[in-house]
Amino acid sequence: MKFYDMLQLDPQIIKDMMGKSSVKKEKRKLATAMFLRSILIVLFAILFISALSSAFGSENTPIVSSPWSCTA
Repeated sequence: MKFYDMLQLDPQIIKDMMGKSSVKKEKRKLATAMFLRSILIVLFAILFISALSSAFGSENTPIVSSPWSCTA
């Protein structure tokens, strides 16, 4: 299986493959794929939210202030 294909797998499938594997090199490759997959997902979310915030303005950000943080 190619590394790119591993990045597209569900994390539970990767964990199952790590448990079934007896080769240390393959386990390390699967763990790296899971770690890199997580980092890429977070980076995509940050870039996506930043792009939408810059396109539509900061008043349309997904952050909602809570009622107890407002000063009156």
